[in-house]
Amino acid sequence: MSNSDRAEYLKKWHSTHHNHEKQYYNSYVKSHRDKINQKMRQYRLRVKLEVLSNYANGNLKCSCCGESMPEFLTLDHINEGGRKEKIRMGLEDKSSTAFYLMLKKLGFPSGYQVLCYNCNCGRRLNGGVCPHLKR
Repeated sequence: MSNSDRAEYLKKWHSTHHNHEKQYYNSYVKSHRDKINQKMRQYRLRVKLEVLSNYANGNLKCSCCGESMPEFLTLDHINEGGRKEKIRMGLEDKSSTAFYLMLKKLGFPSGYQVLCYNCNCGRRLNGGVCPHLKR
């Protein structure tokens, strides 16, 4: 069977079995909700750690205060303007995972650093300077 014949066959099969596939999928999702949620949490964490590790040059910690618990770490736009950049990328209402995946796809462009949430918010509230550095 040639590739074009196989593609045509699969297209025809899918059009006649669409409702059955949809029912099976919905049933599977309902009965495996906890497992699916757990796998998605693991996936999101894996993506986050990969991106943060890249921007932290393998030394996963806040570049300001040294916090190293991954749960507290986030990606910071060095020159601020994160919201504008997300809008430019078409990700303004998307998850952080979608943003991390876009950065990965773009080859980890410069302009980002790893900060903990406290330092990140502190910079935002203090004109771009973390309160740790004002002491």
